[in-house]
Amino acid sequence: MTAGTCELCGAAGASVCLEEVADYVTGVTFDIRRCHQCGLAWTDPAPSSMESFYPSFYRKYKSRALWALRRLYTLRVRGWARRLPRGRRALDVGCGDGWMLSAMRDRGWRVFGSEISISNARSAAEENQVAVFVGELDALHSSAQFDFIILFQVLEHVSEPFTVLRRCADLLSSGGAIVVAVPNFSSWQARLFGKSWLHLDVPRHQHHFSPNNLRYAMEKAGLQVVRTRFASLEHDPYGWVQSILNRIGFKQNLLMKFLMGSQEKDRSITTVAVMLGLSVVLAVPSLLLSICSWGVGDGATVEVWCVKP
Repeated sequence: MTAGTCELCGAAGASVCLEEVADYVTGVTFDIRRCHQCGLAWTDPAPSSMESFYPSFYRKYKSRALWALRRLYTLRVRGWARRLPRGRRALDVGCGDGWMLSAMRDRGWRVFGSEISISNARSAAEENQVAVFVGELDALHSSAQFDFIILFQVLEHVSEPFTVLRRCADLLSSGGAIVVAVPNFSSWQARLFGKSWLHLDVPRHQHHFSPNNLRYAMEKAGLQVVRTRFASLEHDPYGWVQSILNRIGFKQNLLMKFLMGSQEKDRSITTVAVMLGLSVVLAVPSLLLSICSWGVGDGATVEVWCVKP
């Protein structure tokens, strides 16, 4: 894909919608381009290597934050499981710590996960006793079939998202289901905060989806969209809090880095205390804003449920 060509629809017309968006880890800046035809946006330029943009503390939250996240992820899996038959095969693409796979296994499913790094795969396999392979989906045998595939906060990270969706559609059994969740680039948060939005996360987020072009991508891959939802207790209220802190002048994503245990040289105790105090004050308004945005289809994340006809 060239800088002005859309990966999803192939259109050549794209323009910069956000300029000089800074990576909160390295300080390197990127532009966000958006397709004139389908609205898919992408980070430009795409780094030749992503290694330096994934620090050791990335997503390594402190124990209390991990405890809360795991329980929220488990609740989400319970909601999915109510829509599925029991005891079949599930694949989690980019499974992270393997929490969702563990929750699916506890509900009688045979589970498999994929990761791109050996360390992440080893961590998921050891901590949650789930089968994880390292590599792209092409590593799976052509005859492999799954009844449920999870792409949870993963599709935005890949360089060729439509290629991944088509491969997932091939791996899905007839009548099987796939769930895809990504940040919502047309959400209230995205429109209000722009470059300060937490979930923009350049350049790790290489593509930026709206509900319409995500549904279009699923249908183009041969899948039938049956449900779209926006509620996310894991990402939405937190997104409001962190984005507000970014906008009013705190160092970019400082709260998130604090929760992940990153050691900031210029972070004073006073700054942390003020930030945490403001976060507590903002918690209830952020939850209320999140609920309102869910009701009108403008939540910070969008989750699309599809089946293979």
